[in-house]
Formats: sequence, C-alpha cells, structure tokens
Amino acid sequence: MAVISPDFTFSHQRLTDLDLNAFAPFFANLAADRYVSGHYRFRRYSRFTGPAERLERLPHDDFVQSRSVNYLSGDILREFAEIEPTLTELPEFQSLFRQVNGFFGLDPARTVYGVHQIRVTCSGDDHGLPVPEGIHQDGFDLIAIICTDRKNVEGAETGIFYHPEQKPAYSATLLPGDIVYCNDRRVYHYTSALQVSSGQVSGHRDVFVITVTLEDEQWKNSIPQPTSSVSESNFQPLSG
Repeated sequence: MAVISPDFTFSHQRLTDLDLNAFAPFFANLAADRYVSGHYRFRRYSRFTGPAERLERLPHDDFVQSRSVNYLSGDILREFAEIEPTLTELPEFQSLFRQVNGFFGLDPARTVYGVHQIRVTCSGDDHGLPVPEGIHQDGFDLIAIICTDRKNVEGAETGIFYHPEQKPAYSATLLPGDIVYCNDRRVYHYTSALQVSSGQVSGHRDVFVITVTLEDEQWKNSIPQPTSSVSESNFQPLSG
C-alpha cells in the first residue's frame, strides 16, 4: 500500500458512517491535563500499531515533544492516562482508524499511531485554549485532527499555515464529523480559543488528534522542508 505523496500538505474532509455519540461517555471520563495552567483541558493518550480491526496497544510511555516544535511544553515528559480499552473496542473507533488509513494509504504494520483524546471546556468569562502552545507542528510525519463534539461553544477556529509568521493558508471551524489531515513535516496548525455560546453556562469541544510515525525513510527524506521553523521570536498564539 503506497503512502500519500510527500507533496501532500493538508485536506479537510468529513467522516462517513460513524456514530459520534458513541464517543461521548469516554470524553466525559477524561482526567485533567496537569501540564497547562487552569482547569479547562482534559486528556488521555495511547499508542497503537496494526490494522483497525486488530489494533495493538503499544507499551505505555510518556509523551514528549522537542522544544523546537513546542515552546510551551517541549522537552517535558508528560504522563497521561491511557485511553480506555472499551473505547478502542468500539466499532466507531475502528472505523475512524480505517478512514485515516484509507486517506493516507498507510501500511498499518509499519505505522505507529499516537492517539490523543482531548476535551477543552469553557464557562462564563473563562475561555478554553485548545492549543496553548500557539502555531506549531507536532513533530511527527502525518496528523489527523478529528472533531467529535461541540456543545454550547463559539470560536475554536482551526488554521493551517505554510509559515508560522504568515496568514493561514486555510481556516475553518471544525464541526462534529470534520477531520483535517496534515503533513506535519510541511505545514503548521493552530486552533483559537473557544468561549461559551450566548445564554449558556458552560460548553466543551471534543477532539481526537492522531499522530502518525512512518517507518518509510525514503518517503520522509523526499519531503520538501518548510522554509522556516518555529522559534522563540515567532512563538505567538493567534488572537481570539
């Protein structure tokens, strides 16, 4: 199976034949992310390999990103609770993997997936920050950002950038069922703050972020590199 072309940058798609309501109980059972200031982000993290029908959970490990891609939490070992086994056994979770594999053209046996299950909340004047680290890359080969729920919120606009100091090449408010595929070696991404909808007391936004690490070094080496990397001088979140 051939992986997607190294020239690929990003694509905004819709999931098909997937009951998003099946994920809701699992997002309500996330632990607080203790690596951000405030009590608005909740998270689990696990690694997998193999085909969707026979996902193999890899040994649990701390999540770490280089400071070169994450100036807020880079070079910090972050420990998150594992994704619940009952979630990974859901047909909907397996369907999600099939669609990601189908779009990218992945060989599951030669791929490591990092799955981040994240809820960001907001209430009153307290805004939630989906991406407190600002415009960034994740430090992997490919990524998929999947929105599964938005309840009583406004904002949270996702932008894709060719350069961290330029305007976004694409921006959209991801609705439940939307998925953005990115070549993490070629583009940057960001999501702005979310706030409670008028007349509501609280709200939340639920996403899966799936990072993809490939064994195909030839594919990696053929990718045109970005013209600039994030540095401390341009590490600035978007307004809003």
